[in-house]
Amino acid sequence: MQKALATFRLGQIEFDSGVDWPEGTRVEVFPLSIESVGMNEADWPTTPEGIAALLKRMDECEPLEMSDAEYAAWEAERRTERERQKEFTRQSWTPSETLL
Repeated sequence: MQKALATFRLGQIEFDSGVDWPEGTRVEVFPLSIESVGMNEADWPTTPEGIAALLKRMDECEPLEMSDAEYAAWEAERRTERERQKEFTRQSWTPSETLL
């Protein structure tokens, strides 16, 4: 049975696209973590074969290569975002927090 993404709105689950599941199919629902990157802890292989397969897949990935212009643009965006976050933090402080 295929996975399906959905959004919770007004107390209802709205699927992103239709599903072809039999009526009465039981489902497990949990929020997706937006901050999650990569594999969940439970998904990491624990057997020697699984670890070897994961390492093989990692070795098959092409390395990230950026031109000098792409790297400069990335660095500029990173600096801009850092300053934006610092300003947001400054504005979020209450007077009592600034004394700490």
